[in-house]
Amino acid sequence: MTALSIQHLAKIGIVHERTVEAASAGTKGASSSSESSSSGDSNKKKNSKSENKSINGEDKNAKASNAKAAPKPKATSTPAVAVAAAPTGAPPSTIKTVGDLETKTDLLYMHDFKWTEIGEYADDHCHITAVAYEEIDVDASSGADPSSTPKRIIIKSLAFNTSIMHPQGGGQPTDLGTVNVRKEICDAGVGESGKYRFEINMVRHCKDNAGVVWHDVVQEKSPVSFASLKELEEALLSPTGTGRPVSMTIDMKARMLNARLHTAGHLIDVAVSKVGLKSWRPAKGYHFPDGPYVEYIFPMEEKDEFNKDKDGWRQRIEDACGETIKMHTAGATAPEASAAGSGGRGVSISVKAGVRHVECCGVETHCGGTHVDDVGKIGTISVGKIELKKDRARVKYKIAPC
Repeated sequence: MTALSIQHLAKIGIVHERTVEAASAGTKGASSSSESSSSGDSNKKKNSKSENKSINGEDKNAKASNAKAAPKPKATSTPAVAVAAAPTGAPPSTIKTVGDLETKTDLLYMHDFKWTEIGEYADDHCHITAVAYEEIDVDASSGADPSSTPKRIIIKSLAFNTSIMHPQGGGQPTDLGTVNVRKEICDAGVGESGKYRFEINMVRHCKDNAGVVWHDVVQEKSPVSFASLKELEEALLSPTGTGRPVSMTIDMKARMLNARLHTAGHLIDVAVSKVGLKSWRPAKGYHFPDGPYVEYIFPMEEKDEFNKDKDGWRQRIEDACGETIKMHTAGATAPEASAAGSGGRGVSISVKAGVRHVECCGVETHCGGTHVDDVGKIGTISVGKIELKKDRARVKYKIAPC
């Protein structure tokens, strides 16, 4: 793990407690407790426009020459951020960026639990820093005159200096939501509010610009396009290049489900230790709604003994989850919540050596996900099958609807 300075964590704070396992770009991820995704330090902010740069900034010639000399790497569990595929299937080389790719995205939920439950954000200091776009041929069937406007520029992704949205990674799904540009306009794609409105279906870390977070736009539901790059810059980045201010709205139903599932995964770590499985070491976590689990590495010599009472262990882990929640929510007050950003009953945030940590009922780990501030908000946890394979134990779980 690369430890960041506290100053820069306060700025961006991108850390994950588990390694993302992504079957394909833009799909689901699993996290590893021994790895983290973090951004490096930057001494200066630079406002640089890179109009013709690929969104991933890859040098294809260098990539090709290196491929001949380097042997094919073996599969490992190294961290990989789950990245959305280029929207509408365009090859990466056709996507370009304009704006400032040096300014990192400050993820507000990293600093204070209150942002977990805030679904709307509008601040004059929150603005667009960079835009990923693509030039497409005008469809004659749309009624447009190809001779006068042979191409249109469509928006693929947006980056901001500040965001309340969680990027996919660390075993947790992306947030979903909308972004409104706070500038009155008169052009195609204007909503009733008189603003540019973009629907976001994937939030992801920029692979080649550490700390920048892309918010991918749903093309079908965000029909905004421009006749020229200059028009795009004036509309979204403004003539001064500082970027237009925006407001953000999150799908809070999905956000809170993801936060509850993620905190439940941490609580299972607590329960596993409480029932006496202290030799089990957290390895992966998958906190997606379609089948959450926590995976542990355990000594092979314990496997036969564990199998003799597997269902008993399952029940004990489930009971320990319930007892822990009850213990931490029994009181009428929560003294630990008095410190700013410390969270509520049983859950707290801290920064150590520049790395964000989340403590859940006495068990602490580095983590960059969203969490509920009170374990009582998780709801009832049901532990399902415990699957053993080689030196891995996968504990599946569910949470009751709230």
